[in-house]
Amino acid sequence: MLTDEGTANYIDADFNKDLIDNCFDYIITQNLIHETNNRIHNDSPWYEFVAPFYNGNKHNVFTISPFEKTLLIDSDYLILTNNLDKIFSSELNLSCFKTAKSIRNDLPLIGEVYLNNLGIK
Repeated sequence: MLTDEGTANYIDADFNKDLIDNCFDYIITQNLIHETNNRIHNDSPWYEFVAPFYNGNKHNVFTISPFEKTLLIDSDYLILTNNLDKIFSSELNLSCFKTAKSIRNDLPLIGEVYLNNLGIK
């Protein structure tokens, strides 16, 4: 896991060490200067809100990782199959998901299909 010092300290203070060791083989900490990066969230077709989006180190993940292969997974995704094993064992340099479903098994809202208006799916 790659995280910041504050989150690593929170995990150490609030969770059982056996649970942490069972979930993570390695915890790599790196502190970032959080630049303003607000993102528009569309909660429904009728409601949107702006919230800070902290991902200033995402583009460096593969150089920060000490491993030959690194799988980048945002922490707001639930992975309910072993399908990523196929991707991780492939020789692809980069692979992104094409579709996702909500926890209610709904397809994404139209504003969630693309990263931004001119972005990738």
